[in-house]
Amino acid sequence: MLLGNNPLFYDYLRSGAWGTAWQAEPFHLAWADRLEGDPREARFWEEPRQGPLVPPVIEDERADDRLAYETAKATISRQPTMFLWASLVRLGRLWSPWPHQTESRAGGALWGVGLFYLVFTGLGLWGIGALGRRVWSPPWVAGLLLAIALSGVHAVYWSNLRMRAPAIPWLALLAAGGAAAAMGGPLGRRIRGASDAAPPAGER
Repeated sequence: MLLGNNPLFYDYLRSGAWGTAWQAEPFHLAWADRLEGDPREARFWEEPRQGPLVPPVIEDERADDRLAYETAKATISRQPTMFLWASLVRLGRLWSPWPHQTESRAGGALWGVGLFYLVFTGLGLWGIGALGRRVWSPPWVAGLLLAIALSGVHAVYWSNLRMRAPAIPWLALLAAGGAAAAMGGPLGRRIRGASDAAPPAGER
């Protein structure tokens, strides 16, 4: 939670540096100094730090984890508008066809992955259209609820393309159904026919 809700990440988002990846090293270096000052205070993250800082008491790993959680909450409470913007950014990164650009991911490889997922997403949406109301009934609704749950979690916690992995099997089935429906073969006709014939949930 702190990785996606700390003053340094918020500053990166505020700068609008979309063409460059966020460099997390300054965050990790600052967090390593948490035994020398309280990271819940805004001035802990300032450079240079002003005035004496009272370090928190960290007795064990649970206390350290609690400190990270409280630090994230303190950052959110000081910058609620940036938290909302960061939440939209995290959702975008979770479901974007394109991986976030880094030094090791650029050029042709980045475009190749992006185009693959663009087609994959398009077929998935076609599959949803072919299923119609059936997407709200078992077993499809389980995947839909999973996607909603992942979105809710990663709107707050750190996110990237890899973190939608639990929903990929469901998305792959949708994409396969969309491809079948687009080709108009027996399977596609079956999918469309089942969608048209599916009765409302209250009439089953």
